[in-house]
Amino acid sequence: MLYEKHLNSLITAHLEELCSTIGSRPVGSQQNLMAEKYIEDTFVKVGLNIEKQRTECPFWKLDSVKLYLDGMKLDVIANTFTPSCSINSPFTPLSSLQELEGCSIKGRIALVYGELFTESLAPKNFEFWNPEKHQKVIRLLEEKAPEAIIGISPRIVHPFPYIEDWDFKIPSVTVPYDTGIVLLNKKEGRISLEISSGVTVSSSANVIGRTNNFSPKRIVICAHYDTKYGTPGASDNATGVSAMLAAAELLCKDRLPVELEFLAFDGEECYALGELEYLKKYETSFNDILAVINIDGIGLKASSNTITFLECSEDFVDNVLRAKSKFPGIVRVDPWYEGDHTLFWPRKVPCIALSSLGVNNILHTELDSLEKVAADKVTEIVELINEIVKLAVGKSGNQ
Repeated sequence: MLYEKHLNSLITAHLEELCSTIGSRPVGSQQNLMAEKYIEDTFVKVGLNIEKQRTECPFWKLDSVKLYLDGMKLDVIANTFTPSCSINSPFTPLSSLQELEGCSIKGRIALVYGELFTESLAPKNFEFWNPEKHQKVIRLLEEKAPEAIIGISPRIVHPFPYIEDWDFKIPSVTVPYDTGIVLLNKKEGRISLEISSGVTVSSSANVIGRTNNFSPKRIVICAHYDTKYGTPGASDNATGVSAMLAAAELLCKDRLPVELEFLAFDGEECYALGELEYLKKYETSFNDILAVINIDGIGLKASSNTITFLECSEDFVDNVLRAKSKFPGIVRVDPWYEGDHTLFWPRKVPCIALSSLGVNNILHTELDSLEKVAADKVTEIVELINEIVKLAVGKSGNQ
């Protein structure tokens, strides 16, 4: 009980630092570098050996974005990495691939919705996830060459960017659903769009802390620390980082026969930059990984933590579920793939992914704030990780 209180206090301090003191942590930003240093300092404090994998990345800064319809100001959000523009043009509504294929929109603004905007488009050069439909939409937009693109968010509230791609050079924004209705009701109007933004060269870094153990076998406990632009990133993923840092303190007290690797990924929200760097260096040693525990989206106050398994043996799953019975608030869910564990399980590495029910409702928005998460929910995950590590030491997850 005393140590549980200590964990709660420790996790609360980590969450305060990441969400309140530092705040939004997009790659390349000053806040991202502050989070990197905080993680490194915490790893050093608990006695881990440090490796940093640094890579160049762009940092995008938005100064202003303004949208007018026939002089009437409308709500708008700039899409991440959009270039600057100053445009006054008529617009063409487009709701399907067939309409996009058949349109002529040179010198006009493309207003996209419906089939063309059910989710954010994958960056065109993204290696891990790039649906054929997304590739086709991007290719057609580039071929048709509109002056700019406006996406109508499919969400009634809390719009998210339609495009987040530094290789895509057409100015683009997203408007809330209700603003989209205003535009669709006045198809003959003219739109003025002004974006002032810029990109500078910066860097991002994975921070890796390892126990002082010379065993070739290792267990990887990972969480990404970057965020999308404009979100405090409490559940995505300050809670995951806080759990990883607390687990490092807890597990480093034991002398285990395998190496523990605490892996803070940077760039999960941006082209998977950190994953690519890690893969480049360590793919040949993936056979030495007994298990990966990825923590992403845990700790929502008014929800339940979740666990799922990928590429794990039935025996290992059964043993973990028995250990989980001590934590009845954690529920098992079907596998999900949008996270750092997707670096590992396709290469036959046993993976456990930890998250929360309903996290997608606030993901990547300003609503993902400290008030929505609970330290005791994170503590629950840390205690489960402690149990899982002990099980994985006894038997590899895929045997």
